[in-house]
Formats: sequence, C-alpha cells, structure tokens
Amino acid sequence: MTPCTEGGWYARLTIGMIGIKLAVGCGYPGDTMGGKETDNTCQEAWSVIAARDFRAWKGLPEPCGYSAFEAAFARFRDEYGQGNLGKANRPGMFRMHIAVGYPHNLKVWFRDDRIVVIQIRYPKLPHPVRDLVHHLGAPRIKLDYYLDVMPVPSGAWIYPDKGLAVFFDAGHTEIMRIDLFHPCSTDEYLSDIHSDNRMREYPVRD
Repeated sequence: MTPCTEGGWYARLTIGMIGIKLAVGCGYPGDTMGGKETDNTCQEAWSVIAARDFRAWKGLPEPCGYSAFEAAFARFRDEYGQGNLGKANRPGMFRMHIAVGYPHNLKVWFRDDRIVVIQIRYPKLPHPVRDLVHHLGAPRIKLDYYLDVMPVPSGAWIYPDKGLAVFFDAGHTEIMRIDLFHPCSTDEYLSDIHSDNRMREYPVRD
C-alpha cells in the first residue's frame, strides 16, 4: 500500500479554509479541466460533512479519495487500525479524523486511496432526526444490527444508491451512527461495506 501523505500544514487550517485545502486534493486522470470540476465536487461533499446536514446527500463522489479527505480533515493521530468489513470480510484500514461538531470524530475506512466508508458515531445533527428521515424517504433495505451487545431489529436503514446508512436506537428515535460511502448496489454494500460493530459477552469465570 502506498503510504498516505502527512497532514503537515493542512492540519493547521480550519474547516473554514476547506476550499484552500482541497486545491491539492482530487483530480480525474486526464481531466481536461485541470481537475477544477473534480475539486469542486469534492469540496461540496466535504462541506456537507462539515455542516452535518445529510438531508440531500447523494453519495460520496467517486473521484474523491482518502488523500483528498485527509487534506480537508486533520488526523486525530497518525496511527491506523486494520479490520474487515461486509459479509465477505474484506480487509481494510481505518484512521480517526477530527471535524468540528463531531465529538466522537470521523472513522474512515480505506483500501489504498479509495474510501470504503466514513463512520460517524452519535452525530449531532443541526435539525431534528425526523427531518432527515423525511428527506431520505424509505430505505432500500432495513437490517437488524447490534448496538454493542444489544440487538436492534430493523435498526439499520440502508440507502445504497445514496451512499448512506443510518443506524437507529431500539426506539428508532435517535441516531447512533451514520455511514457515508460511494453509491453502490445493495449486494455490494452487504458484501464489502456493512458492519454492525457487534460486541460479544462472555460468562464470568470464577
């Protein structure tokens, strides 16, 4: 895997300077517009994340990779973890990133420079949860998942075509996590992306 570039001076810029930070970020190979259109596309996506408003989210743009993301959002620390995602247990790496308004930070899974999923725990949205649900409409599928050790029936609302998944509490009134990813098919999401973060309890031994 190609090493990720260091944050350097990017980490000292604020979210308000996101347009400057993105100037070196994205770019289509052979883009005849010099990457400007792609830069704008990535900037729009990062701006939505910074605003914490996903009511009109259409998915993570395809050309916006991990190097572009970390140019916009500073690393919490340089160390990264490794794990598996999806039913296929696809290996990936993850790193925590800092963003204003996200007290639990952003957990970004990636393979090479491709972002697999951005996981947001306990998001503080600027609008009521019902507004998000209203704008998103009915999900493509609903899945059971585990909130730590507690099963949440039909608590994961999956919108593969919008590149978004919402994980509710048991009462379906509060959001425990939001996942952002590239738009994909339902099969691809289940195979390569979905994770319910299940924890297992073991009996205490004397």
